[in-house]
Amino acid sequence: MTFQLFKNRNLNIAFIATFIVGIFTHIYVMVNPIFNDDSLKVRNNGMFTGGAGQGRWFGEIISNIAVFFGYIITVPFFAYFICILILSLVSVLIIKIFDIKNNIVIVFISSLVVTSTSLVQIFSYDYVSIIIVLSIFFGVLTSYILININYNVENIKILLLNYIFIIILFAFTIGIYQISIPIVLSILVLDLLVKFVFNNISINYVIKRGMCYIVILVIGLVLYIMLNKFVNMHIFNNDFLGGFYGMSENVIPQYTLDTIFKLFVKCVSVPIFLPFINYAGIATTLFAKLIVLLIYVLTIVLFAYCIKDKSLVEKLFSLFLAFLLIVAVNFQRIMITGSIQTRMTFSLVFICSTILN
Repeated sequence: MTFQLFKNRNLNIAFIATFIVGIFTHIYVMVNPIFNDDSLKVRNNGMFTGGAGQGRWFGEIISNIAVFFGYIITVPFFAYFICILILSLVSVLIIKIFDIKNNIVIVFISSLVVTSTSLVQIFSYDYVSIIIVLSIFFGVLTSYILININYNVENIKILLLNYIFIIILFAFTIGIYQISIPIVLSILVLDLLVKFVFNNISINYVIKRGMCYIVILVIGLVLYIMLNKFVNMHIFNNDFLGGFYGMSENVIPQYTLDTIFKLFVKCVSVPIFLPFINYAGIATTLFAKLIVLLIYVLTIVLFAYCIKDKSLVEKLFSLFLAFLLIVAVNFQRIMITGSIQTRMTFSLVFICSTILN
């Protein structure tokens, strides 16, 4: 009798594939520490310090609790081992959200989760990496719960409790690391797109569900902002919130209409032109660029084939959702006006293409 972590065979494949590929991919950095500024600063202070002033207050709280109980990870091998285990659970959630049944696709997506260039870069941050990966996991978990919650529950109290739980979960997830915002948005939009194109749900259903998502996430963001100020002022005694690579202290920068338009253009253009530019080291070689371009072409062709029998209105709505997906994947462009970090976010470019294919 074989051991199974999950009852569903596909979920076991996802977990094992991510774990094995992750170990083989990252074995070098697991046994050879790569020091950087973050690593040197936290080496004497625990796993994650200075995060509260940048809006990552819950990440610092988690770190302080771990340090209090003596769990200061000083060996990169164990830090990355924990990261790979968490990412294996991320793969399981993604496969479960989109109900992927093809074993080859499951292994491919699972491999992307733990090897994409935009995610691999965090493994040079041996201590901070755990915090980032936790944020990724809780971001995907937030999406999973939002998608699978029963919105037709007759008991209003139960429904409100579900909403409150998701709002709190989302607020605390952002409090670990803000990169979880585009992850949540991307998965939610992709789920609506897949269901509309392949499961023939109505436009009204997509709009109603989408509006519900927006309301819940906006309330969660507001709660995060309030907690961010409270925790910094009363727990960490931070009078100044340094922001997150250009964010204002309220997280949402103050923009003019012209600035917002330009940011949306960049937000959309970067994922589209990814095969032709060297963006954050994602496609640095000609071979990598051609592979990315091939994935894009296949996605476009197959997507066009899938919507060919739909009405004109449905085709336009499908294209609108595809546009929203591009914006969601690179939503950090809206969040951050300065330096851009792509941890996990651009992994979603290829994961989205695989799921649509």
